[in-house]
Amino acid sequence: MGEGAAVLRLYHLGRVYTAWIRVGTVVPISVIAGLGATATTARPTAVVLTVVAASSVLYLLGLRRRWRPGFVVVDACALAVLALSTRWTIPPDWLAEGKSWLVPVITFACVAYQYHLGRLLGAVLAVAVHAALVVGTVWALPEQAPIFGVVSACWSLVVSVLARILWTLVRRGGRMADVAMAAAERTRTERRVAAGLRSDERALTNALHDTAATTLLLVGSGQIGRGAEAEAVLRDQAARDLAVLRAFGRRPPEQVDLSLALAAALPPTVEVSCPARVRLPGHVATAVVDAIGEAVRNAVRHACADRIRVEVTTGPDGFHAVVRDDGVGFDQARVPAAKRGVRESIVGRVAAVGGVVAIESGAAGTSVELRWPG
Repeated sequence: MGEGAAVLRLYHLGRVYTAWIRVGTVVPISVIAGLGATATTARPTAVVLTVVAASSVLYLLGLRRRWRPGFVVVDACALAVLALSTRWTIPPDWLAEGKSWLVPVITFACVAYQYHLGRLLGAVLAVAVHAALVVGTVWALPEQAPIFGVVSACWSLVVSVLARILWTLVRRGGRMADVAMAAAERTRTERRVAAGLRSDERALTNALHDTAATTLLLVGSGQIGRGAEAEAVLRDQAARDLAVLRAFGRRPPEQVDLSLALAAALPPTVEVSCPARVRLPGHVATAVVDAIGEAVRNAVRHACADRIRVEVTTGPDGFHAVVRDDGVGFDQARVPAAKRGVRESIVGRVAAVGGVVAIESGAAGTSVELRWPG
């Protein structure tokens, strides 16, 4: 299984820190080595530092281009040669006092190995380089000199071990973060799916409420009479309902001309005042037309309105539509919770596309105002 984003980011940071560690230690230590060189150690020091510089350049290129681990083995061999050269590159008086500019170079290099290499290869290279450091230090120690340099070399290996432990804990934390992020993403996906399902359910419920359920209610309550004219009205209404249900779920066009959509959706008895060309996004136009249609149907069914007028305007603040009727008003506070016409088919639809609805109703009629700030 591939690593997650957090662990991959840690690997990248490990390579970056490794590069900075190498540059931040080799360069100043080389200056110190040059300044501390004596007449007998100057030439060997220059040769060894040249080898280390060339190896460091190769090492940094390998980190940048993500070469195979072979380039690190070459770098470790160069460090081992540097460690074995203690006899010729470190002044004897330094060794007698336990000083060596080699120890920090090798310490930081082996610590850096732990940040981007596997456990086995990082451990093998660290042990091999430090073994060369111990051998080189023992070989170069003056007679009866204290073994401070050997102790420093052994402690340097301990530092590499601690670096590996720290890196392992950091990487484990990264993997835990990846697991947590994956779980959070699954939760967000499940919520999006559930919200989508609820949205689809609301849309289907609204479509049924506005079409088949309304037609059946009109028939069952006797609001549609008998005779040829009533049958024609019912037939036309059923045809419109069927067309709406057949089109349900289809993706709306990118742009819709609202004036044409209103002309096709509203009965001819409704007065419509709309600019000749009002272009709206398809999903917005669908929500607006359906909400206006529900407001018109409510005015016909419940308010017994004689006159219904729809006024559409556009301006810098967006789209604005008002449905006015002269029918019997209603008290919004007394609308039963089970009624969906106003709450879902009008307010809910417009709110779903980022718009707002304001309703005023009284003895002089009802006004339904729709705004979309697009």
